[in-house]
Amino acid sequence: MAVELCAETQDSCRYADALIRNTEMVIASDGAPVTRVRYCWGDGPICNLYDTDGMPAGPFKLSVQ
Repeated sequence: MAVELCAETQDSCRYADALIRNTEMVIASDGAPVTRVRYCWGDGPICNLYDTDGMPAGPFKLSVQ
């Protein structure tokens, strides 16, 4: 899945392993600081998250506190 963990700066973003468990996305952390999670961001990522009707999820960015 095209999930990235990001800290404060743009160059801090790095891809992370993620999976869907029931209705939650579980993202593996590498222990580095995280302030944002992004999905399907940037040039040509593999965007393979779909809803139960087979519709693809669009790109999103979430703040982490």
